[in-house]
Amino acid sequence: MAGCPFAAIARSKVADTYDPLSLEQSVNPFAMYKKARKEQPVFFSKPYQMWVVTRYQDIVQILKDTEIFSSKGIITVHHDRLPSNVVDELKKGYPQVPGMTDNDPPDHHRVRSLVGKAFSQKIVAVMEPHIRKVAQATVNQFVGQGEADILERYAFPFPLVVIGDVLGVDRQFLADLKQWSDDWVALLAAPLTAEEQLACAKGFVAFQHFYYDLIEKKRQQPQQDLISHMIHARIDEMEPLTTLEMVSVCMSATWAGHQTVTSLIANMLYRLLSDQTLWAKCYEDRNSIAQVREEVLRMDAPLQSMMRYTTCNTVVGGIKIPEGEAVQLLFGSANRDEDVFTDPDNFLCGRHNVANRHLSFGKGTHFCLGSQLARLESQIAVEVLMDTCRNLQLKPGFRAEYLPNFLYRTMKCLPLAWDIQ
Repeated sequence: MAGCPFAAIARSKVADTYDPLSLEQSVNPFAMYKKARKEQPVFFSKPYQMWVVTRYQDIVQILKDTEIFSSKGIITVHHDRLPSNVVDELKKGYPQVPGMTDNDPPDHHRVRSLVGKAFSQKIVAVMEPHIRKVAQATVNQFVGQGEADILERYAFPFPLVVIGDVLGVDRQFLADLKQWSDDWVALLAAPLTAEEQLACAKGFVAFQHFYYDLIEKKRQQPQQDLISHMIHARIDEMEPLTTLEMVSVCMSATWAGHQTVTSLIANMLYRLLSDQTLWAKCYEDRNSIAQVREEVLRMDAPLQSMMRYTTCNTVVGGIKIPEGEAVQLLFGSANRDEDVFTDPDNFLCGRHNVANRHLSFGKGTHFCLGSQLARLESQIAVEVLMDTCRNLQLKPGFRAEYLPNFLYRTMKCLPLAWDIQ
C-alpha cells in the first residue's frame, strides 16, 4: 500500500522492476525470479499494491499457516477496484461466498470433505477410459488437416469437455463456460480497458447465474455427476453445502479444471517437441511421460502464483508485513529455488522426487483436489497425439509467446504439423 509503514524497508531495484504483465516478464519471468531470490526474496510492489514472496521455504511456511495467511477473498472480484458501472453490473449476480480455493479452516475442511469424495484417486482412475475417448474424439476432428494450433483445437477443448462431464454440464454450453471463466480470470489478473471490464463483468454474472440455475435443476433431476453429488453429500454433523457454496465450487472447478490442464498440456508438448530425443524416449516408454509432466510442472508451472491476505502483523523472510496486506506467492519462483532443486534452470527428466516437492498444485490444506485428474488428463492428451499424429513437429520458426497474466503461464498459440496418413 502507498502509505504502508514497512514498504520502504522492502523497496529495492527488484521491486521497481517487477512487472508480471509486461511483455518481457510474461515471456520469461524466471530471470526476474532468480534476481529476487538472491537480492530481495520478499518485497513490496507499489504498482500492484502487494507483497511478493519468492523463496520456496518462505512460501511453504505461508501455505501451512492458514491462521495468519488467509485465503478468503483471493479469487473475489473486489468492487472497490472497479468503475461504478462495472460494480452495478456485478450486483446483478449473486454474493460471492467462499468455496474451497478461497476458504480457511474450519469451513474449508467442511467444504473440501463434502466435495472430495468425488475426486478420490480410485474414482479418477475409473474415469480413464472416458477421458481417453474424449481425447481421441477431439483429435479426430482435426487430424486429417495435417496442421493445427494445438492449443486452440486440443489443449483448450479437451479438458473443458472433461470437467464439463464431471460437473454434469451439457456440452452445448461449454463454449460459454470457457468464455465466462476467461472473463473471471481477466477481471482478477489481466490488464483491461473500461470497456473490457464491463464485458467481463457481464460474463462473470452469467457464469454465476448459469451454475445457480443448473444446481436448482439437478435438485429436481439428480444424475451421476459432481453437482448432484454435492447436493446430496452428507457427513456426520456437518452442515450440507449451500447453493452459493456449490456455485463457487463449480466456478472454481471450471476455471482450474480447464485453465490449468490446458497450460500443462501445451507446456508438455512444447518441451517434448523441442527435444525430439525426449519425444522418442516417451514414445517408446510411456512411463517417461509422467516424469516429463512433473518436471514441466516444476519448470513451467501453469499456475505461477496465488494470493493470501495477512490477518495480523507478521514477518516473512525477515521482512515485516502488516495486517490486511495482499501477499503474492510466486510458485514459479519457488519451483526454481537453488536451495531446494539442483541445477534448477535445466530440464532434467526423472529428477528425484520432484512430484512431491514442486508447488504447482500447492501444499498443505489447499493442495489441489483435482491434481490426480489433471495429471491423468495431461498423460492421456500426450499419448493420444503420439498414437494419432505421425511425425508430429513444431511449425518451423515457432517461438512461444505468453498471455500477460500474473496467475497463469499460458501460451498464445502452439502451431504443430504432422504427416497425413
